[in-house]
Amino acid sequence: MVRLTSTGFAILGAGLIAISYGLARFAFGLFVPPIRDELGLSSYVIGIIGALPLLSFLLATVIAPLVTRVLGARYAAVLFGGFGVAGLMLISRASGPMAKARTRQESVTTRRMASSRVSARPGSR
Repeated sequence: MVRLTSTGFAILGAGLIAISYGLARFAFGLFVPPIRDELGLSSYVIGIIGALPLLSFLLATVIAPLVTRVLGARYAAVLFGGFGVAGLMLISRASGPMAKARTRQESVTTRRMASSRVSARPGSR
C-alpha cells in the first residue's frame, strides 16, 4: 500500500469534497422545478434552500479548525460525523409533501361526508 504524503492527502481530500459537493449542487438544480411545483415554493424560498448548503459549508470551514485544535482530529471527526448522522435522522423524520397531501385529502373527504349527512336529513330539502 502506497503511503500518501500530506500534500497528496490534502489533494485527495479536496478532490473528494469537490466531487461530492459539486454533484449535490448540480443535482439540486435539476429537481428545482418539480420541487417548486409540488410544494408551491417561491423563487425566493428556493434560493434560500439552495444557499443553505453553501452557508453551512462556509460555517463549518471556519469552525472545524477551532474544534480540531481543542478536541484533536479524531474526536473532531467523530463529533462532526455525529452531526451528520443527527441531520440525516432529522431529515428522515420530516413529514414530506405526500403526508400533507394525504391530510388535505382526508379533510376534503370528511367535509364531503359531513355535507352529505346534512343534506340527507329528513326535512332538510
